[in-house]
Amino acid sequence: MIESFLVLTAWLPLPAVPQEPIEAEATAAATPMEQYSALRTEYDQAMQAFWKEFQEQPEDQQEAFYAKRPSAEEYVPRFLELAEAHAKTEAAASSLLWVAQYSQDSRNVSKALDTLIVDHLDSPSLGQACGLLMRKYDVGEKYLTEILEQSSNPDVQGNACYYLGKHYMSCADLTGTLSEATAEQRQAYVGYLGGEEVVARIAAMDPAELQKQAEACFERVSADFPDVVFRRSSTLGRAAGNDLFQLRSLQIGMLAPDIAGEDIFGTEFKISDYRGKVVVLDFWGNW
Repeated sequence: MIESFLVLTAWLPLPAVPQEPIEAEATAAATPMEQYSALRTEYDQAMQAFWKEFQEQPEDQQEAFYAKRPSAEEYVPRFLELAEAHAKTEAAASSLLWVAQYSQDSRNVSKALDTLIVDHLDSPSLGQACGLLMRKYDVGEKYLTEILEQSSNPDVQGNACYYLGKHYMSCADLTGTLSEATAEQRQAYVGYLGGEEVVARIAAMDPAELQKQAEACFERVSADFPDVVFRRSSTLGRAAGNDLFQLRSLQIGMLAPDIAGEDIFGTEFKISDYRGKVVVLDFWGNW
């Protein structure tokens, strides 16, 4: 994140000329994106200072101290005000994305996402917002489809297509979970999924059809958007390929793919060597 600071130094006092407050001059002189960067930096630095102080607290006092952490909601009105003052600029798109990512108020999140989709169809910020829309089970499918169809930015389209596929995969998993849940357990999903109507709709979906829809999205990503950057160090094509492998080879009831390796004694083995036997696989890593 670019940090922007505007330092005004008066070398010679001019008492006869009224001086504006430095903050007002700085705000007026800063570009919209500089204002966004400064506001983002202010929040980030407040959080960094909090965590530093948090770690210095005795362990038995940390839980009480945690309640004093900076609230993102205190910054939300300022980001929304910035977005409104500079509507349809990239600074507005970045501000709206920040609200959608950090606010815990569903009304603010919905407002930010709605405005992004209406005013910033080709903005990179909307591409990043697609990951949030994946788990908006009330409007996610509708919005991602609209973005895919209406945006002219291939990066945004690619993200919309990929996360639409992930949305279908998530719905397929939820369908199975809800079909086996008790009434009390299903009620726990009401807030998470966006209401009782959404829960009922997802519970009634066909998981096999959802997986087909997901597969079609990932195939399109592989064909049309394979080189779009994904999470900085990968591509959408690679991510979609992994998801296609999961859908086609790693579903319950399918024959497990063969795995080859060495045991702790250096002896080579394959999982297929144990076919017909009960095998427990323990996947672990050390990062």
